[in-house]
Amino acid sequence: MFRGFFDESNKSPSDIQFIMAGWTATVEEWERFSVSWQRCLSELPALSHFHTRSEEFRKLSSADKNKKKLALANVVSGHKVRGYIATVKHEIFSDKPEQLRKLMGTRIYDWAFMAIIPAVIFDRLERGERSRIDFVFDGCSELRACIEGYEQERQKWTPSMQTAAGTVIPGDDEELIGLQAADLLAGEHSIFLNTGVREAPYTELINAGIPIKEVEAAPPIQLAPLHQYARGVFEREDVVREFIKLLKENGLTINDLKAKLDELEKQGI
Repeated sequence: MFRGFFDESNKSPSDIQFIMAGWTATVEEWERFSVSWQRCLSELPALSHFHTRSEEFRKLSSADKNKKKLALANVVSGHKVRGYIATVKHEIFSDKPEQLRKLMGTRIYDWAFMAIIPAVIFDRLERGERSRIDFVFDGCSELRACIEGYEQERQKWTPSMQTAAGTVIPGDDEELIGLQAADLLAGEHSIFLNTGVREAPYTELINAGIPIKEVEAAPPIQLAPLHQYARGVFEREDVVREFIKLLKENGLTINDLKAKLDELEKQGI
């Protein structure tokens, strides 16, 4: 049995690309991994758990942050894991109407999610691995709809993919070592995208020969014009609402308006 843990980074539209990244390994390897990771966390500078955005980590000096991340990268490089990274360009969603912010398929998270799982499964099948893999994603508001979409979509997959595709559940990175390791990879790739430089922890992973597969999620080209169309629809709805509000403020009804329009039509206006 295999398990994959995934976390996201670069949520802000000011970032160039949204990132979803994580690791896969056997359940037995994760058990060994967790022991090594927890031991590393307890070493100075000690942390209760690892998360680049946690208050505990942010209070460390720059030197201690780098020291801890490099030590944790050494833990990763000492175990049999495979890394996966999915990126999505924020610019694709720059014209999305605010009214669509909760609709599945219009959020940048959805496309990274829908890219990372097939990427993992295809990679495993290409390497002859047919056993099932379960997925754990860092819990967030977008995840529930994505899980529902996944359960529906995988029914359409080939038999080999369906056999390999296990469950998807949310997790807490304060409790799950795998999600903390996923945060390390997402954070290091974020630094690389923003600076063009792989810092020491990332370099350690590369030099250790840890396989890391990258995939760019590409929403359909029709998405941008659909956003524009939806924006136009919502803008027209706003105009209608304002007009109806104006009618009410003046003591008029829709029937009054219809009667006036009929009168104007008869006058040929």
